[in-house]
Amino acid sequence: VSKAQKEGYTNITCEVAPHHLFLNETMIKDGNWKMNPPLRSEENRNATLEALLNNTSTIIASDHAPHSVEEKSKEYSKCPNGIIGLETMLPLVYTKIIQKGLATIGDFIDWFVTNPIKTFNLPEQKLEEGYKADIAVLDIKNTHRYNVDEIESLSKNSPFIGEELTGFARYTLVNGKVVWRENYE
Repeated sequence: VSKAQKEGYTNITCEVAPHHLFLNETMIKDGNWKMNPPLRSEENRNATLEALLNNTSTIIASDHAPHSVEEKSKEYSKCPNGIIGLETMLPLVYTKIIQKGLATIGDFIDWFVTNPIKTFNLPEQKLEEGYKADIAVLDIKNTHRYNVDEIESLSKNSPFIGEELTGFARYTLVNGKVVWRENYE
């Protein structure tokens, strides 16, 4: 991807997933850590993060792949690939990249909003009158421990259970209507 970009192919990009940005193969504990592509070395994880920070990769995707507790409880080699990612994607990136000063809030918005719109020729979105109010309101002031009891997905297969994170959604609006409201207090 980097080589193609350097050769002038500006429409070439790739996505990364939070688990490949923040986890490596030495952390694998059980089937909740099994995914495809699999977790790799710390060197590979660092290269993935660098690809995001230098704009080789321009989009972060959840790679949300729910599986039942029974499926993920099997012997590692026999359980399916995939973890859930929708609920932790934004808080992980906000906590581990933005709060640490590795990138800006503008980069955050580009990775999750602006670049997907450009890449997939989606309708332009703005926080202005005349545009749909499709908005996630994130709590960037308070830290919250992600726990299994609050998981909304039908699956509970996340290696991030127990993590202290900032940036969970407090409200989600679709077409100007609140469709999600959370209070972690």
